[in-house]
Amino acid sequence: MLGRLVLLAALLCSAQALRVPLKMAAPQTSGNIEAAPPLSETAPKKIALLVEPTPFTHVSGYANRFKEMLKHLQNAGDRVEVVTADDTPEKPIASHGYPIAYTSGFRFPLYNQIVLTFDW
Repeated sequence: MLGRLVLLAALLCSAQALRVPLKMAAPQTSGNIEAAPPLSETAPKKIALLVEPTPFTHVSGYANRFKEMLKHLQNAGDRVEVVTADDTPEKPIASHGYPIAYTSGFRFPLYNQIVLTFDW
């Protein structure tokens, strides 16, 4: 979204500098809008997710989007394994029926509500 706004601002500045009217074209559609295929149309996939900060004990829009993704993967019948870092005692062992594995991490000093990992 931010990238689109920057591009739009650049176009507006360029058009104004050239004194050329800017016309936004409507998206091209064929008029035949097809419905999305059913989730069961393809074979289930094996998916491994390494996610940080943990969306399971940290409340945010990011966490909501991640949980929504897990819900759709479950509806598609995909097999998912999740790995994340969390040091809170109330961390869950599963979400949407998928197991959650935890790795060690550290509390981010500038925002200590999240735990991050790093490679050596």
